[in-house]
Amino acid sequence: MKTIKEKLSNTFAELRTSVSYLDFIHLTNFIDSCSIKGARRSEIIQNRKLERLKREYLSEGIDPDKVIFNYSSYELNDIEKKVLSRGLKFCIQPDELDYCQSLTPFEKLIRNLKNQPMNGDSRVDFNFVKTKLKDIALTSYYSYSPNSLPLNIVGQSCLL
Repeated sequence: MKTIKEKLSNTFAELRTSVSYLDFIHLTNFIDSCSIKGARRSEIIQNRKLERLKREYLSEGIDPDKVIFNYSSYELNDIEKKVLSRGLKFCIQPDELDYCQSLTPFEKLIRNLKNQPMNGDSRVDFNFVKTKLKDIALTSYYSYSPNSLPLNIVGQSCLL
């Protein structure tokens, strides 16, 4: 996270020197508003899921026999049933990230920026902004390490 923050800071500094002040303010405000909206939406969804899980688990616990339907000939033991009853998104962090899931938000941001009006300054090069965002996306993707994250053993869904 520290290296990503440093790279982001360096990228913004380079962007600041490459475009006019007005364009820089416009781009940073647009990026901030997009990230705030996405963070709020994700937070609301995750809080709803967590509250539902807490209610179910604290009130009676999740009864695996109510949510697990084993249609195979394999007999599940109690531990397997408990793990399965937490849902399909219950997981331990993967060894590596899914390429599409990691880079799709960056591609969406680039597409949204492409439709935004610029100040009309000829110094603004959309390809430069696109390249910098692509650099941030790929750097964060390749710097992922499952050891840097806590284990997901409480039933929250993985967002990776």
